[in-house]
Amino acid sequence: MRKISWAAAGALMLLSAAVTVSLTYTYAMDRFNQKVSDVNEREAQYHKLSEIDEQVRNRFVGQVDDSTLRDGLCAGYAAGLSNANVRYMTAEKYADYEASHQRTSVGVGINTVMDSDGNMEIVEVYTGSSAQTAGLQKGDVIVAMDGKEVSRIGYVDAVSLLDGADGSELKMTVLRPGEAGSETLSFTVQRTAYTAASVSHQRINGNVGYIRISMFAANSYTAFENALTDLEADGELCGLVIDLRGNSDTRTEQMEKIADRLLPAGEIIRTVDKNGETAQSVLSDARSVSIPVTVIVDSGTSGAAEVLASALHDAEYETVGSDTAGTAQVTEVALLSDGSALFLPTQNYVNQSGEVLYGTGVKADIPIQVGEAENEAFLRRQLNPQEDSLVQSAVTRLIAKDADVQVVPEIPTEKPESSGDESELEESR
Repeated sequence: MRKISWAAAGALMLLSAAVTVSLTYTYAMDRFNQKVSDVNEREAQYHKLSEIDEQVRNRFVGQVDDSTLRDGLCAGYAAGLSNANVRYMTAEKYADYEASHQRTSVGVGINTVMDSDGNMEIVEVYTGSSAQTAGLQKGDVIVAMDGKEVSRIGYVDAVSLLDGADGSELKMTVLRPGEAGSETLSFTVQRTAYTAASVSHQRINGNVGYIRISMFAANSYTAFENALTDLEADGELCGLVIDLRGNSDTRTEQMEKIADRLLPAGEIIRTVDKNGETAQSVLSDARSVSIPVTVIVDSGTSGAAEVLASALHDAEYETVGSDTAGTAQVTEVALLSDGSALFLPTQNYVNQSGEVLYGTGVKADIPIQVGEAENEAFLRRQLNPQEDSLVQSAVTRLIAKDADVQVVPEIPTEKPESSGDESELEESR
């Protein structure tokens, strides 16, 4: 054994300590410089803001409302992050938001689309809602609310007025189409609790189950289970079409239950934090459907529906339509001291391949574009699934998965460029 002298050992120990101190010092200096850089950057921001404020206070001919100004600054900061999921809400708007997003929906109870004039066309009146009681009908066009024109308010803000505190009233000016022209009507509707029809279903092509999930309400999972039971009660199903078009709901609890019902045991989805570390993993039990499934998606599929589409896609269920929005993130609400709120994405969803959904979305395996007229008919609940080219394309994909469909869709097919033994659907108009 080779011996080392006490002097040599001491020298090595001193060298080791010196290296350790040097590395620690280098790391500390890097951290310090970064912090200084951050502080300098923030000081530059505050200085610029101070310059703007000085110019306004000294030269602006209008009035400055400091409360409104503060809210505007906060909203501008949120907008500067260039992420659609980041939102700032004033205390008043957040209170309204909270009132309208309780477990039980509270509002007038209608579903609308924006017409060519920027007004709100009613495409659905929920059963038992105050809108139904007041006499509002599918096809009515809301042109003003509480004396303010919808086209001036903006469609998005106008929709937010439909929900609110239980018992509050909303005055509406409505155009009702008729054979002799449109009739102008006035309604005063009280906002009350209602149950949104989030899941609809029917049997198509003889023995295929079609389920559309338009949103994720408090009863969506129960409605989904009931839909499966109803469909199977009329005879054995050969396949299932899940339609997620236009579903932009952000609530995940009901979505996760539906995913669990459809998928076998395994990971449904997971999230990662800002450092890329796994934050949570959502798992499915062994119970699942045993028939082929295809999923219809479009650019309006976002939020929780996009997460569901990703989980089903990872399970090798084909997607038909167009790519999803690519906006799904876990967003938390940071309550501020004055009652206002900041909606802030804190986690990203990742698929089984480790790809982040935000900015990417879910690709359509069978990309199909539909005509404007057909899309408008779908949005207005006027398109029968038997005449819906995307639904029938999805049924054709079930056949490709060996589903014994009783009524085969009459849709032209062609061989894809990448494969010689599997058909690809053409655009159907």
